[in-house]
Amino acid sequence: ATPPTAWGVDEDWISVDAPDAERVDRETTLCCRLERRRAPIAPTVGVTLDGDGLVRRAGRWVALSDLETRLVGLLLAAAGRCVSRAQLRDAGWPGQEREDRAVDGAVRRARAKLRDLGVEIHGITGVGYLLEVGGAPVP
Repeated sequence: ATPPTAWGVDEDWISVDAPDAERVDRETTLCCRLERRRAPIAPTVGVTLDGDGLVRRAGRWVALSDLETRLVGLLLAAAGRCVSRAQLRDAGWPGQEREDRAVDGAVRRARAKLRDLGVEIHGITGVGYLLEVGGAPVP
């Protein structure tokens, strides 16, 4: 069968005739990903996102677009854990088809806005994005 076009971080596809070493490597990778997903969620102490799209931290705030609000809301809910591009695409554009580049562009814009608050969005190659609350906001 042909591989699926998108899957979650807890899924994978491998050819039936793949070498045993590749199968073992992929199983190991999936087990590591699942273990990280089971890990406690990193605290987002002092970071709030309200219905107006304002992210607040330590007396400072940034305004997000509606699209950025949906994406950052999902990332905040899973802070410290990876969120797949497919999950972000579904949250950002419910019921619509979009390419990964659309997700990447929206995340890039949100990342730039959040940086001054000490909130970082990291790209995880081949998987998605992870939100991390760092040190104090930039004065």
